[in-house]
Amino acid sequence: MNKLIKIIIVSLCFNYVSYSQDINDKQIIEYAIDNIEEFKDFLSYPNDANKRSDIVNLIKWCQENFQNLGFNITKLQTPTIPLLLAKKIYNKKYKTILIYLHLDGQPVDNSKWNQNNPYDPVLKSRNDKQEFVQVSWDVLKDITLEEIEENDFRIFARSASDAKGPVMMLINAINLIKKNNIESKFNLKIIMDFEEEKSSPNLPLAVTKYSDLLKSDGLLIFDGPQHISGLPTLNFGNRGISSIRLTTYGPIVPQHSGHFGNYAPNPVFRMSSILSSMKDENGVVLIKGFYDGYMKENKESLWKSKSDLDKFMKSPGTVESYLKKDLRANEQLKYRAIAFFEKMNELHSIVLKSTKDLLKEKSALSKMEEIYLNELTRFSLL
Repeated sequence: MNKLIKIIIVSLCFNYVSYSQDINDKQIIEYAIDNIEEFKDFLSYPNDANKRSDIVNLIKWCQENFQNLGFNITKLQTPTIPLLLAKKIYNKKYKTILIYLHLDGQPVDNSKWNQNNPYDPVLKSRNDKQEFVQVSWDVLKDITLEEIEENDFRIFARSASDAKGPVMMLINAINLIKKNNIESKFNLKIIMDFEEEKSSPNLPLAVTKYSDLLKSDGLLIFDGPQHISGLPTLNFGNRGISSIRLTTYGPIVPQHSGHFGNYAPNPVFRMSSILSSMKDENGVVLIKGFYDGYMKENKESLWKSKSDLDKFMKSPGTVESYLKKDLRANEQLKYRAIAFFEKMNELHSIVLKSTKDLLKEKSALSKMEEIYLNELTRFSLL
């Protein structure tokens, strides 16, 4: 199946510089287009983590490019493939942000691609039949963001989005900041993982072994889907994975259904019964004690009723406190009160309504912002 990768070229450098009013959209587009050849070169590097030769060349590319940006590079050795740590200190008094990037991609089956080589990036656009056809890279000259979106230009290459896109985005953003003489307000550490598509088998060990080198004030992960609105989005928190092995048993040899059907234990039905007993139809976990630790930690911060929550959201100073950053990440998690899981839909509805009411009072609720709030709420509930 053809792998479709959509790259909004402005994203190559938007996230990192969006806080600055000194860089406008036109500059970002021009800079991104001027550096599209660098992105194409990056995409041409095979990155199958199962092939050591691919990763060795990719590590060398990362070392050279981040060293050129003024980063100090350290190899974090693991039993298989090393991780890279890039560090850039702008001011020892500043706080440090650790950014996680992964650079490997899924294995490639050339027969599933509608181009000669998945590592030879091509630009495509839809024709009248809504089929993607290859177009010349020259169409990007003097192009605007609106024209990119109108023509639905997309880059087709392995890992163009997951996850070489974020890497090039960060590199271009740092370069653009330097070019415009903008001083960073925080120090940077970047941990580069080359085995993410293999479930990062050595990352947990490396985090423990090199904890002093990785120590930072915050962690930012450049991964995940773009929000449907197309706007830059920060997601506070990530779902984790906890694995367990379950084994069910049945007869050691096949049994005749006419003699033993619905009588002999069937391991398939037993496993289905076990799995279905863990959650209800609304996704609430039914395992006894599953929420105990969570509820104990948050008991004091839970509102007793919808009216209490609505009152807090509209109380004087609440919005101002968020804007002034008096309420930071941990406090935001505390004061927005997670409530009970089966009330999550109602909680979101209350917060959405209160937010819209506040924006209306300030005459700041445009049609676009209303759509964004609605989509953000739906996305948050997924």
